[in-house]
Amino acid sequence: MLELLSAQEMLSTKIIVNDTKQTRDFQAIVLATGPMLKEEYGFKVGDRVLLSGSGVPVPDYNNSGKDKVLMDPQSIRAVLS
Repeated sequence: MLELLSAQEMLSTKIIVNDTKQTRDFQAIVLATGPMLKEEYGFKVGDRVLLSGSGVPVPDYNNSGKDKVLMDPQSIRAVLS
């Protein structure tokens, strides 16, 4: 499960950024992985990753106000430092 980052979180700044779905670069934080995830994918819980494609939306049960998605491991293109 991944938590999508807003444009302001990606920039790490206090500048107000107009965050629309059309202009969002997809970066996310890995919140959880499945039991069958292979280590060769190169990411783990807590990593900041770059995504391609779309995922399955997950309901916001803890009322954090952040979008969460489920995605295939192949959709994660890079681990960002």
